[in-house]
Amino acid sequence: MTTWGTPPAAVGVAHPKPEVVRLERVGLDFDGRPVLKDLSLSIRRDEVVSVLGPSGCGKTTLLNIVAGFLQASSGVALANGREISGPGPDRGVVFQSYALFDWMTVQDNIAFSLSCAGRPRSEQLEVAQQMVQLVGLTGFEKAYPYQLSGGMKQRCGLARVLASKPSVMLMDEPFAAVDVQTRETLQEEILRIQAATGCTIVFITHSIEEAVFLGHRILLMQRGGFGAFKEYAVELPEPRSNPENRLHAEFVRLRGEVYRDLRASYAAEAA
Repeated sequence: MTTWGTPPAAVGVAHPKPEVVRLERVGLDFDGRPVLKDLSLSIRRDEVVSVLGPSGCGKTTLLNIVAGFLQASSGVALANGREISGPGPDRGVVFQSYALFDWMTVQDNIAFSLSCAGRPRSEQLEVAQQMVQLVGLTGFEKAYPYQLSGGMKQRCGLARVLASKPSVMLMDEPFAAVDVQTRETLQEEILRIQAATGCTIVFITHSIEEAVFLGHRILLMQRGGFGAFKEYAVELPEPRSNPENRLHAEFVRLRGEVYRDLRASYAAEAA
């Protein structure tokens, strides 16, 4: 099912799960030039939303507003019912780069946010060990980043974000730097971890296949349309982490639909 993006208040559909992110006519200007304009959307608890679109459409800008790294020029941005005024522990960010401290072990990298919060060392170690097990890094607790593969580094970065138990995880093309096989494995791990933790995920990507496999919904942002986006509901069998979903007829159909829509937006822009 595909729909055009509309302000949350206009949707008029009952949702059983509470809203964790809400943007109402959000805009952002850089040097007097609009990058986003009148963007309205709503994201619910326990939902994975893939954000797709051409370069320059505002995907990362959207993520940075929700993260609190950028302040909207207009409109209202809310996280867990509170206006976003800056970064907060309820929103964790996983970047493209691994962003690990080279001089820290896997265990200490994961425990870093808890250390900054002044939590007891015993609690830091306990939570770090739980996260190590959750992301599949058991046996590498004492390893340093240079001793890890790219996929393992990204798992460590993911575990560090999860350690602070955010209600929303914001992911900015986190698997772009790894090989195809590792990327697919990490996609499956993300869905497994999401199912285990109930964390809401906003996932920025340039890959149509990744967007379809991961998302409960896909937002295809339009370059030049500022706040305009096209929305797709993804209806794949559970468990969503099953790699066989990449062969499912609905996956193939939706991948084709999104591909054609994305190509059409490029063609319209060139005309």
